[in-house]
Amino acid sequence: MSVTRDGIVYNVDPAVMDDSVKQTYATAEDVQAHLSELKNYVIGLEDAWRGIAAARFQELMQDWDANAQKLHQALVAIGDGLGGTSDNYQRAEHAAQANVSRIALPPARLN
Repeated sequence: MSVTRDGIVYNVDPAVMDDSVKQTYATAEDVQAHLSELKNYVIGLEDAWRGIAAARFQELMQDWDANAQKLHQALVAIGDGLGGTSDNYQRAEHAAQANVSRIALPPARLN
């Protein structure tokens, strides 16, 4: 379906929206896996840190964990938002089609 607003044509395809939701969730999982892999690598370097540097390393790892979690939550929230938008759009389309089908018009007088 296409909608024009202020001279801009917007095309809506529910299948594309649903695919975008799946891709967003997959991206969230991929990013989380890559960040976990990187974290494991960095933690392997932890033994090299001593004293104040070791304490700072721990603080930075806590920040890393918090920010990685925020990123994951943001990507999941984007997926949830896209999913909700897709569901709302499809419900509205079905309702509009049902309403149009209930319109009773008298037969056309063609004479």
